[in-house]
Amino acid sequence: MTEQRENISRLIEKVSRRTSTENLIAFVADNFGMLLACQKVVDFKETPDAAARTWFEQKCRDFRITPRVLQNECERLLSIFQPGLAQDEQYSLLGLTPLASIAEVKSAYHKLSFRYHPDSAAAGASGDNDNGEKFIAICRAYKKITQAQESLNADVDQAGNIPWQHELRPRVAKRRQPKRKAFFLITAIAAGLLIVTFSATRSYRNRAMLKSLGQSSGTAAVKSRPQPVAAHRLPPLQERVNTFLSAYTDTYEMLNFNEFAALFTDDARENDTSFKQISSKYHQLFGLLQKASYTIQPQSLRVDNNLVYVSGDFRATLLYRDGKELKVHGPTSLLLYEDPTHHFKVKNLTYTFD
Repeated sequence: MTEQRENISRLIEKVSRRTSTENLIAFVADNFGMLLACQKVVDFKETPDAAARTWFEQKCRDFRITPRVLQNECERLLSIFQPGLAQDEQYSLLGLTPLASIAEVKSAYHKLSFRYHPDSAAAGASGDNDNGEKFIAICRAYKKITQAQESLNADVDQAGNIPWQHELRPRVAKRRQPKRKAFFLITAIAAGLLIVTFSATRSYRNRAMLKSLGQSSGTAAVKSRPQPVAAHRLPPLQERVNTFLSAYTDTYEMLNFNEFAALFTDDARENDTSFKQISSKYHQLFGLLQKASYTIQPQSLRVDNNLVYVSGDFRATLLYRDGKELKVHGPTSLLLYEDPTHHFKVKNLTYTFD
């Protein structure tokens, strides 16, 4: 638990620095345990453990980042590194949770592989035609879990054998020849899938490391190699705008003036007035409030080069320290500037009260 919290703290610190997506990918690829930390951050949304959720929210406040923004970034990283089965689904196939030990994983794997093996008596008795697919899925889940926990570098030996082949061979030695052929065919398919998956993972990690080194050293050789994963994994505009608006409203609700002001450009304007001229009013308002609720519902987007026009409606509820409450709503529009690192800032803000 201590090691997992240390990894989560490192991840929060990295994302809070507004690290680019490419560098975040390299950071996760080069640090064992970071994918599990990303999954744990996402799981904090629905965790029943109040103490763990309190610790997580306090860590986010320490690094001046909202939990929603951090969880969105972690979901993006998980979608890049785990395009197939997510880690909790791999454990679920074996009837376990991600907290299971390697000994429990092996025990569950041996029971299920025997149960669903196409040539086993248990599989024949069940009458399930999908046993072959279940058997392959169980083998793939077991292999991915053991690779992650034991850092295996060679999953298949020179003879093409894999662990479960040696264990199941005595049980099927006396079966009919057609079933033996089916068994070897499934074995070959599973081994091929494992080899391709393992090779692709190692190749990607090497490219990510070289990319990171190239950015820090400025070498032209590394920069000349395109990184399609990082380039094509940029989320759609609607998703990126929604993520920014969530961060914008969350920061307002936290009543943190410095972090809120950092979301505006230097020449930003609010209702035709320079934001710098009215920033003192925000500072004073945040000091008078005990709690705030603020939401923006975008209705339309329009793009002009690196500028994004957002129109929609807003609602805000302000609870003052003296007990007074103010509720306002109405139409609003924002002009967002997107910098070369794909981060947004508010360039112009207009709103009226209904």
